[in-house]
Amino acid sequence: MTARAAIIASLDSKPGEALFLRDRLAEHGVEALIIDFGIKADPPFAPDITAAEVARRGGATLETLRRDAKRDAAIDAMARGAAAIVSDLYARGELAGVISVGGSGGTTVGTAAMRALPLGVPKVMVSTLASGDTRAFVDVSDIVMLNSVADFAGVNPISEPILGNAAAGLAGMIAARARRKAAPKASRLIAATMFGVTTPAVEKCRVLVERAGYSLVPFHATGIGGRTMESLIAEGHFTGVLDLTTTEWADEVVGGTLSAGPHRLEAAARTGTPQVLAPGALDMVNFFGAAGVPERFAGRRIHRHSENSYLMRT
Repeated sequence: MTARAAIIASLDSKPGEALFLRDRLAEHGVEALIIDFGIKADPPFAPDITAAEVARRGGATLETLRRDAKRDAAIDAMARGAAAIVSDLYARGELAGVISVGGSGGTTVGTAAMRALPLGVPKVMVSTLASGDTRAFVDVSDIVMLNSVADFAGVNPISEPILGNAAAGLAGMIAARARRKAAPKASRLIAATMFGVTTPAVEKCRVLVERAGYSLVPFHATGIGGRTMESLIAEGHFTGVLDLTTTEWADEVVGGTLSAGPHRLEAAARTGTPQVLAPGALDMVNFFGAAGVPERFAGRRIHRHSENSYLMRT
């Protein structure tokens, strides 16, 4: 079966947007299937994958979700179902990319499905929340968030160019991915963690590993950087790890802004990936601005790195 793009939308409220995206993708030579996750009423047209199927894959039934009318439970079930469906489509070689439109609920469902796909698979989320804090939606994935500017209520002169750009962007990514040469084999990649104070060491290591025929991939140890690296190590992308910047543990222990969570440093051990560790930048904890420094640390040594970044000596 030919790989297609998936359009994830609630046909309760966004049937026009879904059809518009399908038509624009077709103009760019990309066939698309529509996945419906709306639960309020039957859709105005038949999607390729019904809300009933999405609910089933999410461990629920559409009838139960409609009867209970609990929005959070419905969103959770549809997010699980959409993620399971796109994962299966991709595993069968039937999925080339994903695009979704939505507000808070739609963004939750659409990005849950996108996060289930591997790095490099094109993912575009047109969202009313794209100009705010998107960490919960993007997480460690490579999702493109596009601000919808206006809310969704059918295609209009404001939303039309934005949705058109989103479709063109996804089509371009799909075409570029198809043309792109194979990436370096995972067996030749070395992950490294980096902060400003450890950059000189990482740069010297880069020269050494490249001489040995490897490519070094640095991750900024800003919380999300460490989590992203851990995720990719777990997926088997790297043959070794130069974890020279373990500063995220200082933030995890003390309560700073840039914690990578309690599972930092676990992926390499669990996968048996060779790893070199160093206490890089463990002498500092990061806080967001002066107001972000807890009162209990008022007497501690504080360094103002920038308006938004204050560092405390551990």
